[in-house]
Formats: sequence, C-alpha cells, structure tokens
Amino acid sequence: MSSNGADHDNENNNTLTGSSHGLGPVRKRKKKKYTDDHVQKTYYIEKNIFAAIEEIIGDSWGETSKLINAALSSHIANKYPKIALRHGVAIKNDDED
Repeated sequence: MSSNGADHDNENNNTLTGSSHGLGPVRKRKKKKYTDDHVQKTYYIEKNIFAAIEEIIGDSWGETSKLINAALSSHIANKYPKIALRHGVAIKNDDED
C-alpha cells in the first residue's frame, strides 16, 4: 500500500481505500452505465404505433425503451426461438428490467 492508505487493483479496475473504522479496505466499484448493455439505434415506426406507445407510456423517461425491448424480446422469442436462445433473449415480465 502507498503511504496514504490506498492501493489500486488493476485487474478489476477497483480502488482499495484504507478504512478509518478499522474493518479493512473498502472496494469502490464503477457504476454500471445504461450503455454497458444497451445500444442506441434509430428506426422508423409507423405513426399509429408511435401514438399508441405515447398513450401507454406518457412522458416517463426510459419506459419507451423498456416497452420496445419487451415487445421485441417477445417477438423474437416466439418467432425465432433458436436465435433467441443463442443470444439469451427471453420474454420479460412487466416488472423485470
């Protein structure tokens, strides 16, 4: 450890910090970003479908992505089960993220 009580763990990209309460080092983990497991793409959606999405979702941030991901997951899992299995696509319940 360095003189200030901190050391860096390069393998996991975590920082070890000396504990003031004597329980040992504390690991600080990087917060997972939304883009770590999501990709932003642009597609055209029929106006009537978009109107229905807006009526269902309102102006709740992130809910549109959840609805579209759930609908696509369901469609892919039902119509292309082998591809869905290969890529880990599963039908999500409404309360899953």
